[in-house]
This record gives sequence, structure tokens and C-alpha cells, in this order.
Amino acid sequence: MTASLGPIFLFILYSWIFQKNIDSVPKPLVIGMILLLFIFPATLAYVIVVQRALDVRVALRQGLQYALAQRAMGIVTALAALAIIGITYQAVTREGTRSAGQLRAIAFSVIAVVVLQRIKAKASIWVDRLFFREQVETERVLAELGDEVRHMPDAEALKERVCRRISEALHVPRVEILADAAGAGFELTLPISVGRSQLGILGLGPKLSEEPFSRADRNLLQTVAAQAGLALENARLTQVVAEEAAHRERLHHELEIAREVQERLLPQRPPIVQGLEYAGRCRPAQSIGGDAYDFFLTREGHLMATVADICGKGVPAALLMAGLQASLRGLCAGGVSNVGELMNRLNGLMWESTPRNRFATLWCGQYDRAAGLLRHVSAGHGDPVVVRASGLLERPACRGLALGLTRAAHYASGEVRLEAGDLIAVCTDGVTEGPQPRW
Repeated sequence: MTASLGPIFLFILYSWIFQKNIDSVPKPLVIGMILLLFIFPATLAYVIVVQRALDVRVALRQGLQYALAQRAMGIVTALAALAIIGITYQAVTREGTRSAGQLRAIAFSVIAVVVLQRIKAKASIWVDRLFFREQVETERVLAELGDEVRHMPDAEALKERVCRRISEALHVPRVEILADAAGAGFELTLPISVGRSQLGILGLGPKLSEEPFSRADRNLLQTVAAQAGLALENARLTQVVAEEAAHRERLHHELEIAREVQERLLPQRPPIVQGLEYAGRCRPAQSIGGDAYDFFLTREGHLMATVADICGKGVPAALLMAGLQASLRGLCAGGVSNVGELMNRLNGLMWESTPRNRFATLWCGQYDRAAGLLRHVSAGHGDPVVVRASGLLERPACRGLALGLTRAAHYASGEVRLEAGDLIAVCTDGVTEGPQPRW
């Protein structure tokens, strides 16, 4: 701009001082001064478009107005100063002016120039705020950024939005949020943290204008980094909650499958035994549990009825119960017919395959239809109740230790003769220790 407008300005100043007109100047010199005028728009376009000293959109919208306003103020101030100096010069050199008048004129000139500079500084701040600095005004940037990232659950999208808004506001091409900015070559780095936890580093490269970051810029970026930290922490917590919800949903689905499997392990089609009616019911305290019953026929054709209770609840108890049922059926299928010997072998299997803090109680009954006898044995389980057809109550006991407590446990069986109309009931502690119904 100086090379373009300087010669024409000097020519105007020369013609005004020496009272010359344009006809007295050689035409090649005039043509040269006119051609020099084209340097200003050409170099301005080069600096904006090629060197990218300003964002093109900002330059097209406000950059030229801002530049012209600032330069116009400078020109007006310079002209006003020259006018003051000229008036003072004429007053000082006027014939008949005394020394006191000359001193007053000089003092007035100095005061006027100082006041003029103060006015220019105030006006420059006002123009700067009006045309450019309002784009990075802290409250507006924070309000817009807060509205944009407040409900963004995706941390990567949130980082991209924060970097883009800072880049647009400060005209910084390179803005990144990284875990570690060591050796990245940023001009300014700020920590993004919440409390004592550092979530990342906000790194900014140089501005397009190559001006250093001002104190106002740093204060703005520190506030933005703090708000970005809160938004990132909210996004992280939202993701954690979503993952936990998905995990709980998967667990619920798996528990539903386990519940269906456990229900299928209960007798679906109990064998028919002539002259005998029997039934069972299991309702776990949770989705799945360690209580179960079973009905099946032995190789000799006797009905085997079992009621078992594993120590504990939930998935571990259900797994142990499934293993116990499989072992019981396997031993019976292998030819173990005596219920006492059956319990001895089950105890050995439980001792070898379960931890010491796990055990099971089991009542096992084998009904011989031809003899009308129920051979039974209990491993730590509650005694059955026999209600005779006459109304008499009996509690036949044949007790032993719970399965899995010790390898040396020994179990003996007992017998109960059942007549027509007799009823026998066996339950787990979920019935005896649970809430009693109100009849």
C-alpha cells in the first residue's frame, strides 16, 4: 500500500507546497504513478488468498471494511496533525507575534496532538471491537460452544466440533485435542482436565495472520478448555452408563436363557406309575437358583424322586445343581440301585468337584410299587411329612451330613410303607423359612 499510494501522495504534497499543477510534471512520471496504484489491490488479494493472512470469507465480508476504517482513521489523524502543525507554524511565523503568543501556540499544538492521539486510540479500539474482535467475544463463543456440545455423547464428534469452532473464531488452521502434545509443534498448548484428571491437551498452531496469541486469546482458550473438559467428561460418563446398560441387558438376556435351561432340566414328562399320583413345583427366589426336584425311573423300574438345595443362590448355585442332577441320573443309569450307596457316591463327587464353602442338601426317595415301599435317605435335608389316610402325621427321619462337607460321610437308608390314601410331602428351606401365607 505504501509503494502504491506513496508516490501520488508525495506528488500532491509537492504540488500543494510549490503551487505546481499536473501539466508541469512529465507524462511518464504521471503514468508511472497511476500504474503504481494497481499494486495495492493486487498485493492485498495475494496476501489474503495465497498467503491466507485472513480467512477469505471474513476478508470478503468484513476484512476490507475493517482495514479501510483503520487506515481512514490513521489518514484523518495524520491530516489533522498536519493541519495543527501548519496552523501552529503560521501562528509562530506571523509578523508581530510575541514570544508569549508563540509559546501558547506551541503548547496548544502539543496538547491538540496528544488529545488527537487519545481519540485515535479510543476510536481504534471501538472499530476493532466492531469489525473483528466480536467474532471471538468470550461470552458468545462459550454460549454457542456450550449449546453445541452439551448433549453430544460421541467424544470424537465433540472434539471435532470444539476444534472447528476455535479454528473459525481465532483463524487458526491447526487445532487438535490430543492425549499428549509432546513434540507436536504447537504454538500454544492448554491442558483439558476435570478436577485432577487430565483428559487431553488442546494444541493450537500459528494464526493465519502470524500474530502471537494475546492475553485475551489465552483467557478465552482456557475457559473453552475447561468447558470442553466438562463436556468430554459428560460424554465419557454417558458412554460408561450406556455400556453398563448394554452389559446389564446382556446379563439379563443370558439369565433368561439360563432360566429357560434350568426349567428344561426339571421333569417335563414325568413317568406314569400305576396307583401313584405325584407332582413337583419349583419357584426360584431369583431368575435362577439352587433348588430343584426330579422324577425318573431306575433300571429296575422304580420311581426315583429327589428334592435338592444348593448352598447359595443365583448362577453359581444353578450350575452346581445342574451338575448334581447329571451325576445323580448318571449313577442311577450305571446300575446303583441302593439309595444309601447312591448318596455315598454323590458325596464323593461333590467333595472332589466343589469348593469347600459349597455344599448341597438332598432328599432322595425310591418308590417300589410292587412292594409298596418308599426307600429314602436324607443328606442334610429336612425330614418329609407323611399324612396317613386316617389323618395321622408321621415324620420318618433318616438323616446324614450335607453333600460335600466331608469325604468320610456315610449314609444309611430307611423305609416307609405307603397305603392307599397316604400323602408324603418334601420341601426345601425356602418353604419352611420363607414368609408364611395368610389363610
